[in-house]
Amino acid sequence: VMRSLYFMVLRFFVFTAGLPGMRDQGAAVAAALTNAASGTADMFLDELRDREPLTPSAAGPGGAGGSGQRPLSKVVQMSIDAETLAQGVRQFRAVLEELFAHYGWTDAAGFQVTAAVDAARSSFEAVSVRARDLLFELIVGKVESLLSSMCFISWEPSRARPEPNAYADDVINYLRVTFMVLTHLPLAVREAVHFACCSRVAMTVLQHVLNPEVRNVNAMALLDLHTDTAAFEGFSDSCGVPHLRQCFAELRQTLDVLLSQELRALMEDTDQLRQRYPRVDLGKLAGILEKVRPPSSLHSRAHAQSRGSALLELDRKTAATLARRLRAEN
Repeated sequence: VMRSLYFMVLRFFVFTAGLPGMRDQGAAVAAALTNAASGTADMFLDELRDREPLTPSAAGPGGAGGSGQRPLSKVVQMSIDAETLAQGVRQFRAVLEELFAHYGWTDAAGFQVTAAVDAARSSFEAVSVRARDLLFELIVGKVESLLSSMCFISWEPSRARPEPNAYADDVINYLRVTFMVLTHLPLAVREAVHFACCSRVAMTVLQHVLNPEVRNVNAMALLDLHTDTAAFEGFSDSCGVPHLRQCFAELRQTLDVLLSQELRALMEDTDQLRQRYPRVDLGKLAGILEKVRPPSSLHSRAHAQSRGSALLELDRKTAATLARRLRAEN
């Protein structure tokens, strides 16, 4: 599109712009072409609007489900195309300015053309931004949909799992394929999507444990979450985005405190706790402590002890007392 726009206008100016009486016609031709570019941008926006709202639950890694839903890869391509056209319009404006300066077009006709070019550029930029916003909405929405399966987790299991829970595998597999679809987006946009998704995963997992619907939690369930978090961190390291694992820092440190062999000492010395685990929110830590219950069987207790969990030493009353102390400190 932009190549055709270049050659048509440049040929017109080179061969006719210097002739008597051609200035007004040249301005009209340039304005018509830039208006056509604006029309293309409007068509993109209409296409995006027609496809909203996207249904995250119907979207697979590469796209959406049935008719009326825009595949993820198509939204990515629309963003790339619109940004490319915006860059082309910016270059086109620079060419026009040189031509206007050469032929002395500094009157209203020249300003009218450059204003039309600026409008076209703004339209393409708006398309690119809207498409990127749509990407965030779709991907984060799908992640939240996958995380909703945490409601099936047993929070008082008899032993810890050797592998991550199914919801963690589902989220990692979805993000691994989805991030590949974003390969040709600008680096800043790709990294922003990575951080948005990983931050949402960490936040949602921690919030789910704090949800009032989760009434009791034992050491086995926290060990399982520890395994899930390690899987998320391993995946984030494999993405090649610097500091991405920091999205899971609060979740990781909260679990590290709860599973620490020095749990009681840390609870009694909050200054030391803050120094060693600066990302931990004392209010959230207290909220989980209030739900802690000892394992229900000797076998479970032995299994937790083999993993080094000090939660076994806390009965319900002691955990509640420590939680109240944390809330007071918070």
